[in-house]
Amino acid sequence: MLDSYAILNLEQTYFPANSHPEGLPLRIQDANGKYWVFQFRFWPKNNSRMYVLE
Repeated sequence: MLDSYAILNLEQTYFPANSHPEGLPLRIQDANGKYWVFQFRFWPKNNSRMYVLE
């Protein structure tokens, strides 16, 4: 199981910087070549952020 520090490092490594709570659109291609669009956003939580793909 990953702790919150490890997850934050993954977010900072693999996702674009996001300073807007309303999010950024992410276009992702799956292994079959199909494209998917997700909204990458966050909510403030205590002294950190909770990241979500919608």
